[in-house]
Amino acid sequence: MENPVVHDIKEDLLSISPEKILTNNLSAVADALTDASVSGDREKISKLAISGRSLLSAIEKLSR
Repeated sequence: MENPVVHDIKEDLLSISPEKILTNNLSAVADALTDASVSGDREKISKLAISGRSLLSAIEKLSR
């Protein structure tokens, strides 16, 4: 039998919209991109830019 607290947490997590999750992730990527640009880490900037574009694309697709 599942613990009631675990069940409640799962329900809360499942109630979060995909758009909200993607937006929060996009915000984290933007913050990390700012940090990487300050440090001049080109490889990290490139990877984060790709991640950001992917998240934006996913948000666009969900909003259609």
